[in-house]
Amino acid sequence: MVKLKDIARHTGFSLTQVSRAINNHDDVSEETKKIIMKAVDELGYVPNLAAKKLASKNDSAIALIVVGFEKQSSSNDMLIDIMSGVFNSATENDLEVVLYLYSENMRKKKSYLQFCRERGVSGAILCGIKRDDPNLKELMQSDFPMVLIDIPYLTQNVGSVVVDNEKYSYLAVKSLIENGRKKIGLINGSEGAYVSMERKSGYIDALKEYKIEVDDDIIKDGDFSIDIAKECANNIINKGVDAIFCASDLMAMGAVQAAKENNLNIPNELSIFGFDGIHMVNYITPTLSTVKQNSYDKGYKASGMLIDYLNKGIPMRILKSECELYEQESTLKKK
Repeated sequence: MVKLKDIARHTGFSLTQVSRAINNHDDVSEETKKIIMKAVDELGYVPNLAAKKLASKNDSAIALIVVGFEKQSSSNDMLIDIMSGVFNSATENDLEVVLYLYSENMRKKKSYLQFCRERGVSGAILCGIKRDDPNLKELMQSDFPMVLIDIPYLTQNVGSVVVDNEKYSYLAVKSLIENGRKKIGLINGSEGAYVSMERKSGYIDALKEYKIEVDDDIIKDGDFSIDIAKECANNIINKGVDAIFCASDLMAMGAVQAAKENNLNIPNELSIFGFDGIHMVNYITPTLSTVKQNSYDKGYKASGMLIDYLNKGIPMRILKSECELYEQESTLKKK
């Protein structure tokens, strides 16, 4: 591979002169530029675009950072829809989208703010971040433009796109109650996740409205995992529930597996309601009732808000993305 030092050796100019000529700086004469660019063509030098972007701010690109990607299940297609929304909004505004998959291990070594500034992007959209993330405080105090998906924070340069998790969880549990369910368990996500706290609140609100006792013994954390949720469902089923509300569709799929292994008829003996609206809910037996998010809309709105802030100075805000109750075979009324 031809490097800058090869161009310098070939032309007799210094590395600094060669670099500044290739980047078309005004302090390099046209004569020198011609000599250096001729050598570039002759030797077949290809500039390192990544290094160039690191060296200067890239005003034509925004970043989409997905945190904890290694924990994402291949069955969860919401991320693809978010990416699609971000990409389409950005391309409509002639901007590039740089995707960074940010691992838990990387988060411990380098903050999101440092990560973005090193890469020279104009702003970033963060997906998968938790409310108790130690890097979040630094982010809130910075001047770097960012939009968070699923966490409602607002500062001068930080906005967010969220769904009303409490409202839609309440509606899902209310639907179960109105279908005749009396003892409804909850398989929640993880304790530190904002969406988990909100969805649990909606579950509790519905129970209290219908004067149903909140029983901590039938509330479990499934960590958004099919396998862990299956274990939780087995535990809850043994306590005599007739319905389970799951804070994600992946966990609801684990609950379905547990019900089948316990020879329970879905929905006559056990109703199961999920949350998210991933495509898989239509292809399992029975088809799964869920709160259907519009993940494309979340990505599109997040990207649009960031671009409006960068290009037009429109203030950051908290935008809501609407959901719908999608009732299918797993929650039919008792016969």
